[in-house]
Amino acid sequence: SNYISKGDETYKYFDNYWKGFSIRSSNINYKQHNNDFDLYRITTITITNNKYITSRGIYIGMTKNEIINVYGEPASINKDNISYNFKNKTLSFMLENNIIKSIILDENIM
Repeated sequence: SNYISKGDETYKYFDNYWKGFSIRSSNINYKQHNNDFDLYRITTITITNNKYITSRGIYIGMTKNEIINVYGEPASINKDNISYNFKNKTLSFMLENNIIKSIILDENIM
């Protein structure tokens, strides 16, 4: 396992990789969810090929404008990243020349 620290808290995580797809399981926010320290959940999903799509139909290779047309105004935007916040999660689209190169859904550490 690997470890992430924030403030006084240390969290454990495991990364699992497949071609074009990875999942991080971790115990982040275990206290806030009233979970045991050794209970892991999926807390990050990363997509790097166009075999997978978001629930709104966005996939690798689409453009920055297509993201905004589907998801609306982002929480943050720059030339390399467009991000949307939903409750305690962030959906990020990593860009290169305004084209999506990866999509990351991540639970934020509280």
